[in-house]
Amino acid sequence: RVEGILQKAARSASLLSAYDTAVGFLEQIICSFSDNSKMNRDFIFSVYSQYHKALYSLARYDKADEIYKLLEKLANEPIVLTDNCCLQAVSLSNRGRYGDAFMLGIELLEKLGIHYPYSDLEHVINKEIDEYYDQLSKGNFMGIEEEAKDAKEHAIGKLLNRITAAGFFYNPMCSFWAIITNAKRIFKNGYTPGGLQIYASLIMLLAPFKNDYRLAYSAARKAMKLAEKKQYKNELFRVYHVFSLFNCHWFEDVRNSMPYARESFRGNVEVGDFEFACFSYCTTQQAILETC
Repeated sequence: RVEGILQKAARSASLLSAYDTAVGFLEQIICSFSDNSKMNRDFIFSVYSQYHKALYSLARYDKADEIYKLLEKLANEPIVLTDNCCLQAVSLSNRGRYGDAFMLGIELLEKLGIHYPYSDLEHVINKEIDEYYDQLSKGNFMGIEEEAKDAKEHAIGKLLNRITAAGFFYNPMCSFWAIITNAKRIFKNGYTPGGLQIYASLIMLLAPFKNDYRLAYSAARKAMKLAEKKQYKNELFRVYHVFSLFNCHWFEDVRNSMPYARESFRGNVEVGDFEFACFSYCTTQQAILETC
């Protein structure tokens, strides 16, 4: 079919960062939808999903907002929205709309069975940190040794990953909730690639709530080693950022953080994660200023 050929051409154009070309191919397909009401719904969703990603990459945010709302209506089940939701959250963050970005992820997480404690957030965070720390302090890193098998668990880990940064800028308590929720799910169900980066962020909880920097540093080292072993490139470069910014300098010379920050910047540019590339660039400058 012509539509299938055009979609493949759009995908190839996107891989070459020729997003204007990709949008052109996809809009040709979209124009044909009104003429074919019997077209497969999954195919229509996949085209609009690809279209949303291309619009995001061109920073055509208003149009991307419109298409994301359409995707929400077209989705047969919540899990298929995961990747587009993550991009939409970054899009909102890029516009300084951190609260909207965080709550967008929460809305989808709720549909995947994850409850967000709107009314008693601080109480829930304290309670769950206490329970989790009790296990960690006994040397129980259960969950970090085995990857989760369930696709829904991977989707949850990816969503929690993407809203953690938005939550940090919106309200740090929101970020704390995402971190402890992820950590406890890893403990119960096994790790996910997206979850490893948040696992490396445990210092944001264990330092202020438990004054335990050593345990947080050990957890970050474990997450980083596993991401390197599994070659989770997208997540690994974000782990490098978290390790260089929050963990490394407590137990190593601050100069040691610079290679991780620089590799994070290089790698995030390479995989197209410009949000974290910006974060890691700032980390390199901070380390340089503190050691010059």
